[in-house]
Amino acid sequence: MAPKKGKKGGKGKKGKKSGKKGKKVESADKQAIANEKIWQARLRTTEKTKDNFKDNCQQLSSHNEMLQSQMKQVELDTIDVITFLKAQDQKKDTIVSKLEDELKKCLEQNEQEKKTLIKDYTEQIETLQSDISKKQDDLVLMQNELKHVKEFRKKRVAMQRELDEIKDAMFLANREHKEDTSRMIEKFEAEKVSMQQDTNQKISELADRAHQQAITNLDETARSIYKENVRLTEALRFHTKEAENLRKQNFDLEKGIDELKLQQTDTESVVQQKVSETQTQKRQITETEERIEALEKVINDLVNRFDKQQRHIHEMSDIEAESSGVEISKLGRLCELKAIECSKVRKLSRHLLSQRTDVEQHFLNSLNQAKEDIAFHLDKPKKHVSVSDLPWESRESILRSLFVKMNSNKPVASNLPLQNNYHESTFLPMSQEQTDNIRAEIFADGLDEADMTFLTQGDFTDPTFA
Repeated sequence: MAPKKGKKGGKGKKGKKSGKKGKKVESADKQAIANEKIWQARLRTTEKTKDNFKDNCQQLSSHNEMLQSQMKQVELDTIDVITFLKAQDQKKDTIVSKLEDELKKCLEQNEQEKKTLIKDYTEQIETLQSDISKKQDDLVLMQNELKHVKEFRKKRVAMQRELDEIKDAMFLANREHKEDTSRMIEKFEAEKVSMQQDTNQKISELADRAHQQAITNLDETARSIYKENVRLTEALRFHTKEAENLRKQNFDLEKGIDELKLQQTDTESVVQQKVSETQTQKRQITETEERIEALEKVINDLVNRFDKQQRHIHEMSDIEAESSGVEISKLGRLCELKAIECSKVRKLSRHLLSQRTDVEQHFLNSLNQAKEDIAFHLDKPKKHVSVSDLPWESRESILRSLFVKMNSNKPVASNLPLQNNYHESTFLPMSQEQTDNIRAEIFADGLDEADMTFLTQGDFTDPTFA
């Protein structure tokens, strides 16, 4: 407070008071003008704010309509996606069942083919084993024949030695026989010549003596001639007997020579026969050796072929088993991938359905709450209240709470192979082309569009919503 002043200078103080009052009036006018300007500025600001609020309300209403259309589009897209995913799930289930049936058929077919191959190759192995046993019997027979041939080879030397000894003995006997025959013939000829000479000499001597005695004494000559004739007759008989004996000996010698010749021819024929038999045996030995070599080659070829067939059979069975295992593993992996994909699709469907049911339930709760408020304020029964009776504030609050609920439901991170990614806070609508494609695929599967009515597409004036 200002300090009180004294009572000195009374009139002068009154002039001062009137001046102060004029100043106060002027200051009040100035303050009124300033207040007027302030209120005018506030009015302009308020009008601008009102205009801004109007613009904001119009923008909010247009944005609200846009969000409502987006929400309807999102609901349609969600229905289309869920329906499409269900159809895809059914298709994949049918594909998985078909693949399982094909896998079973492939396994049965592989088992049947395996049994058939085992049976065929078992029969082939038995046939080859029987052939090998036959070839082994033939080989044993050939080995026995070869053993006999080897024994004959061992004996052939002794037989050849015996034949050589027989040939030498026959040659020596033939030579001795020829020498004896020639010697006897020469001796016979010499004795024959000497005997003829002696006989001729004696005859000539007797003739001379008889001639002389006949000359001297004819009587004595006649007796002596008679005696001499007797002696000559005896000598002639003796010589003829000797000649007959020599002829007999010569005949016997010729007969022996013929017999020796026959023996020689027989021996030569035997030798030739033995030589031919030896040559035949040599030929048989060479043929047998060639047959044995050929059979050994055939057996080796059969054994090699059998080994190759066995290796080929084992390789083919291993390759078929490996390919069957690879195919089975591939089919198993495909089934696992299909099962994983189906489980992911089911998880996504459950997630979408849970989000849809949460938003639906919240929307229904908000709608029921708004209906209860309207029924309370209008004193109407709840069943007679429709959405058309809701004011814009209630509708806006319902939509706000609905979108807050939708935005609060953040999508769970998932590794599902989807084409559309979700934003962090809200669902964005798909393009019209994608929606039309999905609807075309869904309707191509025989689904009805009447079965895809969402909650916001229903008639709220229906008593069932009351």
